[in-house]
Amino acid sequence: MIEVAVKGPGEFTVGVVDPKGRLLLRKRIVISGDPAIEGKSRLPLVMQTRNGEVAVVPVLIQRKSPRQQITFAGRETADFTAQRCREVKVAATIVEKAVRAAATEVEQIEDQVPSLFIGTLRSTSRHGTTGT
Repeated sequence: MIEVAVKGPGEFTVGVVDPKGRLLLRKRIVISGDPAIEGKSRLPLVMQTRNGEVAVVPVLIQRKSPRQQITFAGRETADFTAQRCREVKVAATIVEKAVRAAATEVEQIEDQVPSLFIGTLRSTSRHGTTGT
């Protein structure tokens, strides 16, 4: 496991990619509060699959606030990811392709959320739901 540390409020998405370029885990983290707020999470370096253990590469998929500082094990995310690619013997291009695909998917999901929420509000008001 590695520690993911963040300084400052905002939202970001991290994940782990296997040597075949599959995103095996995606984690969205939202930190709210004072500009000096700090938070921590963890990501695995090895995951268990049906075929046994597989070494994975932690990646930063998306960061909403450019002022937010995010590190993997105390290092810049890109530096840590590049080193882990070398350790696991996976081409950086494979990992980059997986990150691009995951970022696109995250953006598509976010684009749908407001319309889903508005649809829920319309449905609720049509059915005469009242507050207490």
